[in-house]
Amino acid sequence: MFVSERKLKIQKTIAIAVCILAAAIWILSFLTGIISVFVIRDITDEKDFTEIICFICLIIFIKAFDRYTYLHKTEVLEKFILLHIEEKLTVHRAAVFMKMSDESFVKYFRKLVSKGYIINLGIININGFDEIVPSLKIPSEVTEYTYIECSECGLKNKIQKGSDAKCTFCKANLDS
Repeated sequence: MFVSERKLKIQKTIAIAVCILAAAIWILSFLTGIISVFVIRDITDEKDFTEIICFICLIIFIKAFDRYTYLHKTEVLEKFILLHIEEKLTVHRAAVFMKMSDESFVKYFRKLVSKGYIINLGIININGFDEIVPSLKIPSEVTEYTYIECSECGLKNKIQKGSDAKCTFCKANLDS
């Protein structure tokens, strides 16, 4: 599993709730405007207020719907990755599937990782191709160590190459 399902589910639920709430307020405002104009025959400044509320609700609805589609695309991407992770999965191949340019896909992918929606995946360059791989296959920095004998007490200390260190026993400075 490469997507934080709990986080995704919560965010999608919030987006749907906001869409429903914005649509309900928009409908109520619209109906209020119609009732005041046609039934009560009251044409006042209230009509302008109703139009403003309808417009704001429409913008909120569109933003929430965009958020929902963004989260849905994340689920679609995960299913695609799960189907193809065992074979060579290049960024280009995933970008074509998502109907994006390679650069847009990398930006989108990194945003998903930084926000915690995608976990345990990364992009590395293998033989000139950017590939999507599980985090376990991404090489970490290799730290080289060496053993240095303390000139004061004679204890052999394991230290990182090129670093200044002190003896773990007598606290004397070690020459690396």
